[in-house]
Amino acid sequence: MAQRLMSLFVVFALLLTTAAPLAAQTDTPDPFCGNLKSDDCDLLRTSVAAMLSLESYHTAITYTAMLHGIPEMPVDHAEMQLHVAGDYAFDDAARASIRTLALISREEPLAAIEAIGNDPALLLNLYRGTTADLTVALDLSEEWGAILDEAADLNWPLTTTVAVRLVDGVLYFNIHELKPFVRELADSADWVAIEMVKTLETLADSGAFRDLADGVASSTTGRSVTGLDPMMVNLITSMRAAFGHPRLLEEFMTIRRRDDVDLANGDLRGNRTGAYFVTEFDVLDFIFSDEFRTLLQQSFEVAAANDNAYLTPEEAKQAADIFWFVAPALFRDLTIEGSTTVDLESVHEVASTSRVHWDLTTLIQILEQFGDVELSNRSDETYIALLVETANSAFDQPITVTAPAAADVVPFDSLMRDFSRVGVVEPSQSESPMIKAQPDVTVDLNAEALARYEEGVRLYEAGDVAAATEQLNQAIVRNPELADAYYYRGLAT
Repeated sequence: MAQRLMSLFVVFALLLTTAAPLAAQTDTPDPFCGNLKSDDCDLLRTSVAAMLSLESYHTAITYTAMLHGIPEMPVDHAEMQLHVAGDYAFDDAARASIRTLALISREEPLAAIEAIGNDPALLLNLYRGTTADLTVALDLSEEWGAILDEAADLNWPLTTTVAVRLVDGVLYFNIHELKPFVRELADSADWVAIEMVKTLETLADSGAFRDLADGVASSTTGRSVTGLDPMMVNLITSMRAAFGHPRLLEEFMTIRRRDDVDLANGDLRGNRTGAYFVTEFDVLDFIFSDEFRTLLQQSFEVAAANDNAYLTPEEAKQAADIFWFVAPALFRDLTIEGSTTVDLESVHEVASTSRVHWDLTTLIQILEQFGDVELSNRSDETYIALLVETANSAFDQPITVTAPAAADVVPFDSLMRDFSRVGVVEPSQSESPMIKAQPDVTVDLNAEALARYEEGVRLYEAGDVAAATEQLNQAIVRNPELADAYYYRGLAT
């Protein structure tokens, strides 16, 4: 359980270092310039240096996800937006930690985890010295609302807002709008607090940082982390690769400076002009490359190395080879591009976008032809799209963030127990991965659950972790409300 909680905090730190400015250093990473003119490359390099020297800034990020014309979906078009807007400020120690983690993870994201294991102060200083005041808002289209209502019988509002503050190492959430949908929150105060630094210090004292770093498992082509889902690890790796512009991918990227844009809006004074750069990623060239095959092999090997995997290494290699063979047809209509806007006066990066658009028409035709299926609700246009839009402003402006007047603090023991309840009940290794364990309905399920729980605790205390986990899983299957079973299962795993 401690390892899972640590994983969550480390993931958050890696994502934070993706966007946050760093301390100015002489070894500032060079930006991707491609075949840009030297003057344009110098502008990008100067902008990077300016962003890395910031002590505070305001950012507004909008994530837009779209599904259109997907067969079997109840609606033709569905869209949702996640808005994250607010202020960040960093002290010297936090900026130094961000810089270190960012520079390390540009080359290999998981190396940052080893660095934290060797020096937990990297993570402690990051959370201790960062101040943030954010508003997170989720906007659902009416179509998404209908999907949730039909699939989960959940009447979720079309707009949900959560305020988040990080002050003096304590993370605060305003959960007022979540209470109607989470029964356990009904009696809580509107603000709840997680003592991030205190929790991390406790975990560090227990050796959890070192254990997490030791869990970085080697494979022939890449690495994963014990306790993290392989897909999550690869997502983190991909995000860091995309934002960090590693040299490995540069040969598949092009960057051009387009016409300058007008910045005379927002909090900018006067007629300001921005240099506008567009970066494109050649998906097909990458798919046909050895680099893609290596990445594919890594993904399957990581999945096969997972404790609950049902693939042998040989089967994983075969699956990777088959997938590599069909990948060009699957991804030929995938478009990945981004843009960056630099204020020509302040040389700060004031805006950026990332766009992923995947036309699924060919993929659906392949499924119908070779899968001998006929999908309903076919549309003339079928795609999945993700757009990320970022706007930065208020550079080095004073930021004041105060803690809420009253907040319910989530104790460490409760945090460990409650966090474990989000885990999936893992099937027995002896069971088929396709068949869920079903309890005997002829017995008293509560009594059976309690008996399984008590046996699980006994086995755990005796040191038989595998058998304890099996008994606790069976207890949870019979009574999902048995909170203590989640807690001990978390300790066991």
